[in-house]
Amino acid sequence: MTNGLSFTGLFGLGYMHTFATTEEFTFTDGQYVKKTDKGNARLFPSLSFDVGYYLKAVETNSPKIFLRYQAWAEYPYSPDFIPVLTHINLHLGVKLFINRQTRSHE
Repeated sequence: MTNGLSFTGLFGLGYMHTFATTEEFTFTDGQYVKKTDKGNARLFPSLSFDVGYYLKAVETNSPKIFLRYQAWAEYPYSPDFIPVLTHINLHLGVKLFINRQTRSHE
């Protein structure tokens, strides 16, 4: 690597389980009954592209500054109302390595 410019594509798949933060009730036979909350399971796939720059291109553990565009979705979001909820993120970040031993690509 001579100039430090970097282009990356990423695919991810995650799992999320959500629970209500307040008590929920149902109206049954003329009275309110506390509802049990088992939560909602969701999958969230993501697709990301980024452009970055390695500050010390000749070193394998060089810090990298990047700008990442990420698209992801929650499925199922609300099965009876909204089946899929999509999101777009734009990240500006720095990738650092904890191990500071420097090695050359050469």
